Amino acid sequence: MAMAEAGSPGPQGDGWALPPAGRAAGPQDGAEHAEGAVHQEDAESDWSADSCSDYGSRGNVVTALGRAVPDGNVLLPDIFHTDHLFFYERFSAYQDYILADCKASEVKQFIADYLEKVLEPSGWQAIWRTDVFQVVVGVVDVDYSSLKAVVQLSDPFLCESRDSSFTLECMQELLELKQYQILLQELWVVYDESGEFDQTALAVEHVSLLCLLQFHSDPLTAVSACYEGDTVIIFPGHYVVDGVFCIADSVELEGFGLPDDIVIENQGKGDNFFDCTGANVRISSLKLVQHDAVEGILNIHHGKTTLENCVLQCETTGITVRMSAELVMKNSDLYGAKGAGVEIYPGSMCTLLHNGIHHCKEGILIKSFLDEHYDVPKITMVNNVIHNNEGYGVVLVKPGPSEVKDASAQPTKGNTQPTQSGDETQPTQCVEEVRQEQQPECVTDELERYERAETSGQTEGNCEIANELGATAAKKSKMHKKRLSELGITEADENFMSQDMFISVEGNQFKWNGKGSFGTFVF
Repeated sequence: MAMAEAGSPGPQGDGWALPPAGRAAGPQDGAEHAEGAVHQEDAESDWSADSCSDYGSRGNVVTALGRAVPDGNVLLPDIFHTDHLFFYERFSAYQDYILADCKASEVKQFIADYLEKVLEPSGWQAIWRTDVFQVVVGVVDVDYSSLKAVVQLSDPFLCESRDSSFTLECMQELLELKQYQILLQELWVVYDESGEFDQTALAVEHVSLLCLLQFHSDPLTAVSACYEGDTVIIFPGHYVVDGVFCIADSVELEGFGLPDDIVIENQGKGDNFFDCTGANVRISSLKLVQHDAVEGILNIHHGKTTLENCVLQCETTGITVRMSAELVMKNSDLYGAKGAGVEIYPGSMCTLLHNGIHHCKEGILIKSFLDEHYDVPKITMVNNVIHNNEGYGVVLVKPGPSEVKDASAQPTKGNTQPTQSGDETQPTQCVEEVRQEQQPECVTDELERYERAETSGQTEGNCEIANELGATAAKKSKMHKKRLSELGITEADENFMSQDMFISVEGNQFKWNGKGSFGTFVF
């Protein structure tokens, strides 16, 4: 899988980006271990039959790494198992001990310096693996500057290939052509249970991954070079770009650190900032800042875009979720939009979890008025705080007949209050039930007429109890909302939020929005 990496120094800071690849144990321990390790004497000339066939026969088992059986020939020795390493520890090694604060032009030299500290220069075995063969070699020296190992074939000769043409003589000729130097990323360190070569195995693993990376000077260039499945990790810094992030593939952009430390600022005029059409796009731990723009900060045309732990400082519209697109926004903060913070189109899906949306013209604008062939949007809102917006916290735009417009516009002023329509219909329903029970029938038995009269009285009594309970509940609800209103907090209105478009709505708070929490615009 190709992985892009972005970051080098921006105009007001520096940064790197690396792809997530697993995890690395801390090389600080490895450096100390390597310095204290006992080196084999005259390793260059000591590759005897015994030394090449005795794989991990030392008595004391102190290695911290596991072992893996190579695919294919059972005669090949086991190798160190390092591909289980977790990303963040590996990444910490890249950032703190391998690359540190180097520039793009210094990457190779920094890797060489790291290897010189932790990599055993000789005395270890490896499997040289290519697309057509695997062969056991012994390392007699390391050229750190070229990231190559000087090797010789093991004795006995152990090789696996797709055909029988790779004989001992053939492999000797191949090594001569290569001047016995093999790239470190083509080597898999043979397992040794003593622990002496743990750091060597980890170092080779790091080099293998780092040599696949692409280093870029800014995030926009890195994203432009990405393909399906790539990840761009952006180091802390302030990056100023002039252009649009067009993300057409399923890629991930991740800031390494807190979003306030990883700022991408767009100074281009008249363009979108992010245009997403990929099937599964993920953006996390970034702060996006927009200036002098005409279009919104994030436009999702197709596919699913997940926004997590981000800060969006908007200029015009905030996030637009187009028809058939999907937004999942979690633990993020959006503010400053001169239009709506989040604009939701028919036929889209929008999940908002634990976000702040504030200081926009409208908090959330829901459009439900386009072509009748499109379904209403599907919206989930959980534990969001929508506050200090100029207009409404949430506003619904929909068509309606002229006689409905005046009536529907009335409850949009200020914080909406719970309607009593449900309670008002209860007495009518109860009376209707009583009437149905009291309808005369052809009954001749006196006892039956008495039982019906008794049942009618019980029903009427139940209706009175239900009405009293309903009135009490409505009174409590009104008092509860009044207390919240005095604090400047309103909860989701039951009638507004009970529409088909809302899949789940709970735990949201609406504070100090200029025109109220909820509004409906009917045209």
